Amino acid sequence: MLSRPRSALMLTVALAATALLHSASADTSSALDLPTTMTNDEAGFAMSYPPTWGVTTYTGANQIDFNDGLTFVIVDAIELDALPTSDPAALLELLVDDLQAFLSDLEMTDLPDQVVGGLDAIGISYTGTDEGLDVRGTVLVMADERYAYLINLEAAADEFASYAATFDAMVTSFQRGLTE
Repeated sequence: MLSRPRSALMLTVALAATALLHSASADTSSALDLPTTMTNDEAGFAMSYPPTWGVTTYTGANQIDFNDGLTFVIVDAIELDALPTSDPAALLELLVDDLQAFLSDLEMTDLPDQVVGGLDAIGISYTGTDEGLDVRGTVLVMADERYAYLINLEAAADEFASYAATFDAMVTSFQRGLTE
């Protein structure tokens, strides 16, 4: 079992999450059936997830870690006042620096622009090696007038495709602006 902290913008924002990657069966949840929703009341965002997944929230950080033991989805809402910039492209560059610190053999591809939670999002897909395990992931970054939102989806490289529909459904379910 791998267990190590990950931060969305290490050195810039003090955030921590634990990504657990270990042997487990592939995701069997239906992409259309995400009946469980977790809401972060402080930052006013929510995301639905499969009921078999665990959820961890972090005190003092507007962060939720959805995890089934084999894969994870981390959502961070970072107040813009705590960041050096509100530009999603610059924030994505900071996140890439963080990924380079954790993953060897990192390779990235830009994703087409999209809309997530009503916000224009930019992102990358990536592959790399994490303590001997080949991983594949996607990072999306968007910002509104108060928060930068970072969504990181990662799984073992050979299992990533089996999670694609669930990842898509989770990203589609993302809502923000639930509180003012």
